Amino acid sequence: MRSENEVWVEDEDAPNCFVCNAEFSMFLRRHHCRRCGNVVCYEHSEHQVVIPRLDPTALQRVCDKCYALKPSMKTPAKVKPTGG
Repeated sequence: MRSENEVWVEDEDAPNCFVCNAEFSMFLRRHHCRRCGNVVCYEHSEHQVVIPRLDPTALQRVCDKCYALKPSMKTPAKVKPTGG
């Protein structure tokens, strides 16, 4: 899946969270923002919004920065952590 802007930071190019600079590991996983394509940790990617260009009916994970930029698309939904 690509981002809204067609920019996707590859995992190899993002050893750290773009927001807090935390180093990713087996326990601190990477998450791609579906709007800007940056790689962030869970703490900075808890929100979801609808991004019509990607799918007008589905919520997409976004970083805190993109969530703040899209007030008209905000929803109360947060990404649920997955087990394992």
